[in-house]
Amino acid sequence: MTARSARLALLIPETGEIPWPAMFEAALAAQASVWGGVGNLPFPLSDRLTENEIFWAIADLFDPDAFVTYAPVLGEMSQLDPAFYERTIQEHREQLSDAGEEAVSRFIEEAKEHVVLEVQPTEQQAGADSPAAGTAARPRLRRPD
Repeated sequence: MTARSARLALLIPETGEIPWPAMFEAALAAQASVWGGVGNLPFPLSDRLTENEIFWAIADLFDPDAFVTYAPVLGEMSQLDPAFYERTIQEHREQLSDAGEEAVSRFIEEAKEHVVLEVQPTEQQAGADSPAAGTAARPRLRRPD
């Protein structure tokens, strides 16, 4: 018996604020930093994704263990949306101004690892009858009827 990393279908959201090619590049870079990540298959998470037969044909061939969404952390936002990153860092500094520079710096370094943009498949994409629909759990994608 051998172990293998999880095979994931990586859904990359279209946010409107961040150019999709930049999100795609950041998602690929993030995958390259985890065990087995280079074997994950990226897909654009669009409103009509599950209605696309090509998506389902590729997904069926790939046979992922799970569908997951790419969720950038604050540190990645320095490249994806520098203005958002600088604004957020400044807000942290202002909110923690009484804590001392060392504590503020430590907090900011830890905050850089926290997710700042999390997009999930819609209930329609997940399927209204899915056990996960409407819950905090990540919904499963399913083909439309």
